[in-house]
Amino acid sequence: MKKSTISILLILTLMFTAFICGIYVGRNSPYAQLQLQGFAVGSTSPGTSSSIPSGSEQIPSSTVSVFPINVNTATAEMLQLLPDIGPSRAQAIIDYRTNNSEFKALTDLLLVDGIGEKILEKITPYITLGG
Repeated sequence: MKKSTISILLILTLMFTAFICGIYVGRNSPYAQLQLQGFAVGSTSPGTSSSIPSGSEQIPSSTVSVFPINVNTATAEMLQLLPDIGPSRAQAIIDYRTNNSEFKALTDLLLVDGIGEKILEKITPYITLGG
């Protein structure tokens, strides 16, 4: 084979490999998972009658499209997108639902250590229990 043919095949192989790696990394990133589970701004989740508030100062506009977040299935990273939910509260939510089954009502979140009325009020527009 000619050197130019080998070079072209090598370049094409490297490009294909980079493309496949990009797809794999993109699909397994936490942000990609959020996009798959999110809703568009202003849409309603199944079983609810209110829409997600837009223009919130608490949530960056670049992440609003991932809401509502299902608290019964969300990862810790997803839960941390909610107002006033950091790593320890996110883990407390996951621990509670693991030990006590899924949340049946939004007020069940008050049973989670570190979640009070004020925090529940802040996160309620951004969460769902599923469809």
